[in-house]
Amino acid sequence: MFALLAAMLGQDSAANPEGRTIVRTFDQPSRGISRCLRDLPRGRDFAVPVSCEVNSIGGPTRCEFEPDTSRELRYAAECASRGYKFRWEDGRPATGERVRFTVRMRTL
Repeated sequence: MFALLAAMLGQDSAANPEGRTIVRTFDQPSRGISRCLRDLPRGRDFAVPVSCEVNSIGGPTRCEFEPDTSRELRYAAECASRGYKFRWEDGRPATGERVRFTVRMRTL
């Protein structure tokens, strides 16, 4: 069994440098997240800082990780974060913005 902690919170927000607010939401991927976390050890918590650019539909793309992040953690965090959408308060995608967030995962 797997859990994606931060994503399950539903909605979060942060101000960008211009003071506009970006709202982060999460929709569970249709195939779930178990495939994202399959290569991680069981019974552990993970917190992976990520910096991504927002694409035209509000999803994260061109993600960057800290240099010491393992290949398995990069894959899991990037895969799990595909459920995130980043939009302005008015609902428009925050296209082109760089967002920083932490993907928190727990394997059971």
